[in-house]
Amino acid sequence: MKKNILITTLIMSILILSWVLYQYVSILHVGEQSKPQPADVIIVLGAAVWPGGPSPALQARVNHAVQLYDEGYADRLILSGGLGEHPPTEAEAMAVAAMDRDVAENALYLEKEARNTWENLQYSKKLHRQI
Repeated sequence: MKKNILITTLIMSILILSWVLYQYVSILHVGEQSKPQPADVIIVLGAAVWPGGPSPALQARVNHAVQLYDEGYADRLILSGGLGEHPPTEAEAMAVAAMDRDVAENALYLEKEARNTWENLQYSKKLHRQI
């Protein structure tokens, strides 16, 4: 009986690990194959802000958006994200990071209310209509 449980657990673990690996590779593939297109605005969704500034994930998002901005895909960025555990807001932390990379302040539009991805998109859509 214990042997059957052990085998079942091992098989389930292998299946779950295989599924996670497949998803990871699929995401990488899509990211490598997608080509940016010109747009009215680049929307950057928030992620964690650490006491010293943007988390690595948030910094990576800003870096990618700034690269697209520098390449001329859009001339404005909407930075979306409200308060985390520590001030500043995600949007404010992203603005500082973008300006550190020489993005003009007047190209940045801050959406500082969103607390999740759904709100990021809803509030960014509303802000986009206003600019």
